[in-house]
Amino acid sequence: MLRRTLCHLSLLAAVTVPAAGCFWPQGVATPVFTQEDVSMDTPSSTLRVLGEKGEVMELAEDVSQDVNRWVGHLANSFGEMLEELNATAPTEVDGDWRIYGPHNDEDGENASWLARVSGDEEAAAFEVLVGERGAKVSEMSVVFTGQLAVDGSMRNGGFTIDFDVISKLEALAGEYDGEEFGGNISVEFSRDIDTKYKYVDLDFDNFWYVDPSEDEDLNYKEEAYAYHRENDGSGVFHFATWAPFQEEGWSGPERERVTVDMAWNRKDAGRARAQILEVDGQGDLRHGDLMLNECFGVGSALTWAHLNEPYATEYPEYNEGEESACVMAEDALNGFE
Repeated sequence: MLRRTLCHLSLLAAVTVPAAGCFWPQGVATPVFTQEDVSMDTPSSTLRVLGEKGEVMELAEDVSQDVNRWVGHLANSFGEMLEELNATAPTEVDGDWRIYGPHNDEDGENASWLARVSGDEEAAAFEVLVGERGAKVSEMSVVFTGQLAVDGSMRNGGFTIDFDVISKLEALAGEYDGEEFGGNISVEFSRDIDTKYKYVDLDFDNFWYVDPSEDEDLNYKEEAYAYHRENDGSGVFHFATWAPFQEEGWSGPERERVTVDMAWNRKDAGRARAQILEVDGQGDLRHGDLMLNECFGVGSALTWAHLNEPYATEYPEYNEGEESACVMAEDALNGFE
């Protein structure tokens, strides 16, 4: 799975600290990432569902929980790495940067790493470079960068992972027999620890992933993933990717654009929509674009579901309820394209 590939990157954090150096009494206490900074909670993931849950809500919940696992794992891992490096004597200091390495992998892998850290108790920035064993700094590539700032109850930060670098280094990519990937993923967040306010955004820069063993063939192109929750708990959720739906019988081998959107009010009642779309001539859906709309009430119970024709004729069990039961209009889902 994609999250297995992403979680493996966190092993870089685990192997960085042991070789870094000795305890540093003059260590600097910079802010560090936590899982809560980037975790995402759709309404049904935090409430006892009071009735049948909709297909789109279940999909949104599955996606958010899957992303929570690997994004949260990475945030924790690199937060722990930063905390340990802050307490470790650097190899050298260059201006504001404390530099650790380069160090060869302790387990004998054909890999080496270097970390740079700057900052104080209010803000931090860091980057991790990797290369082959014995590589000079000029021969290494930046695989991970991050920054974090704290101002009272507000925490703002983010990090970027370069999968092109990972794919080219056998010690990191070699764990994935048959899996291929490339591009970048950036995670940005803003969070108020005293309220419910939290914004988490993932930007995919030509990120793609193929795993024949799991029949996964995903291309995120320039898509985004967003979770925005306001002070009162209301929020929106958006996810998009490109994938074929040949196995489901809905299309041929071409990829279509898949979007999942959700919006909810402070009482966790709202609306959700899933779409599989042919865009700019790309796609071969059996009956053209597929759209499933749903509404849910307080407690996340499904109140209305509608699948467009002619798919609704083939799957009559999807449609139920009346759109008049919705507490939000469809335009509440149109914040992301």
